[in-house]
Amino acid sequence: MTMHRAIYRDLEQKIIEGELAPGVRVPSEHELREQYGVSRATTSKALNDLMNAGLIERRKGSGSFVSETRQQINLLQFASVKDAKHGTAGRHEILSSRITIASDASLQLPGASPKDAVIELVRRKLDSNDIPVAIETHVLYFALSPRLLDSDLENLIILQHLTELGVAVDTIRVYLEPVSITDQRSELLGVPEGTPALQRRRELKAPDGRILETTSSLIRPDLADFFVEIPAPNTK
Repeated sequence: MTMHRAIYRDLEQKIIEGELAPGVRVPSEHELREQYGVSRATTSKALNDLMNAGLIERRKGSGSFVSETRQQINLLQFASVKDAKHGTAGRHEILSSRITIASDASLQLPGASPKDAVIELVRRKLDSNDIPVAIETHVLYFALSPRLLDSDLENLIILQHLTELGVAVDTIRVYLEPVSITDQRSELLGVPEGTPALQRRRELKAPDGRILETTSSLIRPDLADFFVEIPAPNTK
């Protein structure tokens, strides 16, 4: 991969993941030259390609800024270990947190017995501009982290937390399904009741196949375009 393409990909990923939000200034040609150790022609080509793709706007005398357009989200990132361990840009608001039994949890933990103690955490995700983008419901076995509710729940990243506790997670499975936003959730996301949306359900599996934790994310649909992009096969 050429250097101008590598710079393009790095900045594109930051824009897609929301690390560089709409309206935010992107690094200048000079800053990129110092960061990557390349020529001005290389950084200029990378920024021009981003502009031609509609991802940034170049303003004479001011610099380059992320376009005020809908966020582009690769569906494959929903199964990304990087995102699961480090999270995405923005912050959380805690809607509820409690210890209960599996049968009373608002989200089923597959394989759990009805009387198993579980932790349920419901949060609203806001992007870097404080716009609500999702409602997340997490359910995991209480025995995995008895003091989890004493943690910083606004910034808690479940997989990272379990890894730090020494809990072995072998695989991540993700389900995607179309749903309609109803009841209080439409108000929390700032959309009309009945709005079509995407719901993501994630399962963290132990090496023995047991599901340790499940997360359901109701994702507001009007702020992003969802796509899948994979490398083309080498036909040579």
